[in-house]
Amino acid sequence: MGDKVFKSYDEQLEILCARGLIIDDYSKSILKKENYYNVINRYKDLFLENHLPNEKYKNGTRFSEVYGLYEFDRELRYIFLKRLLLIENYMKSIISYKFSEKYSHNNYLKLENFEACKKGIRGLQDIMQVISTLQKSISDQVGKHSAVTHYITEYGYVPLWVLVNVLTFGNISKFYGVLKLQDRQAIAKELGL
Repeated sequence: MGDKVFKSYDEQLEILCARGLIIDDYSKSILKKENYYNVINRYKDLFLENHLPNEKYKNGTRFSEVYGLYEFDRELRYIFLKRLLLIENYMKSIISYKFSEKYSHNNYLKLENFEACKKGIRGLQDIMQVISTLQKSISDQVGKHSAVTHYITEYGYVPLWVLVNVLTFGNISKFYGVLKLQDRQAIAKELGL
């Protein structure tokens, strides 16, 4: 297979025309704004009659239809992202509250506050990985995140309810996964699960 060489916007549109796609007046401006790969390569499959190596669009397919699917998908992702961010924040809030309520504000680095004994060495490794991630998150955010910097310089630790704001959803999920069973159950109950 040959190299993918640079193509100008006009050359990209010529390729699409040769494949049977009807180009609209604004197609070039869309390519400039959105990128050929994002619009065409991700969304063309529904509109193709023939696939590689001789791609051919279904008769009458317009660039605006491919772009319309791209826009629909983007708007759908925005809707989901907004809701996911609300869910993520809610989960972080409940997890940090319930953990801090039981173990205090600065005990998320203590091994005994996690479910290690029933999972053996693998469980211990999982917990140590989570603790390492929490420490790294603090280290990475000192000087970047004002609240993290404030708590480290003033108190020598960062409360979990502050730390969760710089953790990813994956980080907080792993944290939840190594909590003691009764703590996970209390959090799940609070979340209505």
